[in-house]
Amino acid sequence: MYEIAFDEIMNSMMENLKGNYDEDMTYLINESSKYKKHKDYDKINEVLGGLTYDLLPDDEKEKIEEDYFINLLEKLTYHIDQNNLDETIVRVVSIIRRMEQNNWLKKRVKDYNMVNNVLKVYSTKISKLEQYVKRLRK
Repeated sequence: MYEIAFDEIMNSMMENLKGNYDEDMTYLINESSKYKKHKDYDKINEVLGGLTYDLLPDDEKEKIEEDYFINLLEKLTYHIDQNNLDETIVRVVSIIRRMEQNNWLKKRVKDYNMVNNVLKVYSTKISKLEQYVKRLRK
């Protein structure tokens, strides 16, 4: 049985978008279900997620970004409190990448300052944790 190539699927989807929010959202959701068993489903779903996000009104995008950002900060705080340096570093890098991707350094000074404050509060703890890990590795 022939399986449609990823590029063909993407081209078809883009051609079928009509520019109407409700119709396009319904269409993209249906397309996601349609390709659940496709070998490239993860890639397809990632693109669909991006397209769906792009269709959202700005206020909904901002709410999603804010929720995501708060979730990252909560995870960061948890891992710092648990003295898990490796995971803390992963979370800090994730936050920085997300801020860069969304241009938060320019448009969301409040969020940037929030991350900065969290990192300042925990920087002493992180430093002590780093020293502890270095001693263990010797």
